[in-house]
Amino acid sequence: MAKDESKRINPSLLEADKTSFAALQSITTYTPANLTYAPAAINAARAAEAQREGPAAAGLARLTVESGDSN
Repeated sequence: MAKDESKRINPSLLEADKTSFAALQSITTYTPANLTYAPAAINAARAAEAQREGPAAAGLARLTVESGDSN
């Protein structure tokens, strides 16, 4: 676990991770030793996370618009 779980991830690091994962998906012969890290498993985990966080993100966006906060 991260030492400070409430600390935001640097956007440039997050973008680099997304770029690397996209490149990994193009390697058709890639099979990790631990199938937990297979692209299909990662995609499933990302989809589940998006589904869990979707309502929260929508609520936050609505609150931001209602408060007039553009950040």
